[in-house]
Amino acid sequence: KYIRSKAESVFIPFEDFKYVIQEFQSVFPLKRPFKDTEIVDDLFDIYGHNLFGNAICVSIIERIARIKTDDPKVEKFLRDLIKWFHSKLRFADYIVIYGNL
Repeated sequence: KYIRSKAESVFIPFEDFKYVIQEFQSVFPLKRPFKDTEIVDDLFDIYGHNLFGNAICVSIIERIARIKTDDPKVEKFLRDLIKWFHSKLRFADYIVIYGNL
């Protein structure tokens, strides 16, 4: 449902992203993951681009893994999201989360 065929990107409707948005917001303020920039983003941008370095993504994944739920559908969503992140972080220096909320 969320993972595209090539698994290069993932679309997460707000109905589902609401379960993990706090974990993404919790790492702000956040320096952009480029060596040649000192830009710091103060908040998660629900309308634009959010750049998360590899190490920050690992931290977010750890937070997502600690989310407790009794809903099997939410649990599956969380596990699928973690799996997707792990598959990308093997080679990605950073991940861009586009806010379209």
